[in-house]
Amino acid sequence: MPTLTLRDIASSIDGEVKGNIDLTIRLLSEVHKCNSDQICFIKDESFISKLSEDAGAVILSPEIAKKVKLENQIIVDDPYLGYARASKLFFNLYQSYEKAEPEIGENFIRGENVSIGHNCKIGKNVKIHDNVSIYPNTRIGDNVEIHSGSVIGSDGFGFAKDKNLDKWIKIYQLGSTIIENDVEIGANCTIDRGALGNTHLANGVKLDNQIHIAHNVIIGKNTAIAAQTAIAGSVKIGNNCQIAGHVSVVGHIEICDGVVILAKSFVTKSLSKPAVYSGVLKVQEHTKTLKLIAKLNR
Repeated sequence: MPTLTLRDIASSIDGEVKGNIDLTIRLLSEVHKCNSDQICFIKDESFISKLSEDAGAVILSPEIAKKVKLENQIIVDDPYLGYARASKLFFNLYQSYEKAEPEIGENFIRGENVSIGHNCKIGKNVKIHDNVSIYPNTRIGDNVEIHSGSVIGSDGFGFAKDKNLDKWIKIYQLGSTIIENDVEIGANCTIDRGALGNTHLANGVKLDNQIHIAHNVIIGKNTAIAAQTAIAGSVKIGNNCQIAGHVSVVGHIEICDGVVILAKSFVTKSLSKPAVYSGVLKVQEHTKTLKLIAKLNR
C-alpha cells in the first residue's frame, strides 16, 4: 500500500517538520481516531483535548504546537488550509490503490442509468431506481430501496480560504458513506460522503424526497425525515427521531433519541431532551437575532 513521509506532506503544504521527517504516514485521519501511521490536524485549541494518544503526527499552528506534546508535528500558519492541501495529496495517493468491481448481493433490482462506483458493497434485496448515482467505496446493507435521481457518496462541501491567494482551496473528501439495513431513501436526495470519517445512516432510517445530508452526518436507527430538510455537516441525530419537512439543522450539533421537530424549524443548538420542538426566526442582522433570542429565553 503506497505511503507518504512527513517530509512529503510538509513539502506539499509549505510546513516545517518537528520530529522524524522520514516517519511513514498511511492515512489522513480525524483527530480523535488518529493512529501511529496516520496524521491529523488541530484547527484551534478546542481540539487539543481530543487528540488521540496514538497519533503519529499532527498539522498545527506555531501557537498550538507549544501546547501539544506529540513529537512529530508539521507546523503551518493556517492548520485548516494545511489540512486542505494535505487532503489533495492523500486523495491522489488513494487513487493509486487497487480498484475492485462492486460486490452486489442476491435479488438486486437495478433501474436504468444507475451508476455504481468501484469498491462499493451492496447487500441482499436492494432496489435502486432509475438515474441513481452511487459513488465509490459506498456500503449499502440489506433490504434498502433508493428512489430515482438520488446521489449517494458525492463530495461534501469543504473549502479553506487561502488569504494570500484570495481563493478557496478544495478539501478533498476522503471518507465513505455507510447505509445499513432496511433503509429507504426518496427521490432526488443527496448524501455526501465523509470528509475524513464516514457519513452513516443506521438501520431503519427513512428519508423522504429532496433531502440533503452533508458530510459526516450520523443518523440513528428508525429516524424518519420529511422532504426538503437539510442537515449540515457532522450532525449526530439519535434513534427514533421524527423530523418534518423543510427543517434546517446547523452543523456540529447533536440531537438525542426520541426528538420530534416540526416543519420549517431551524435547529441551531444541540437538543438533549426528548420533546417536540419548533421555531423559526426571520432573517436580519445576526447581532439583532442574538438579542431577540436572548429576550425570548428570559
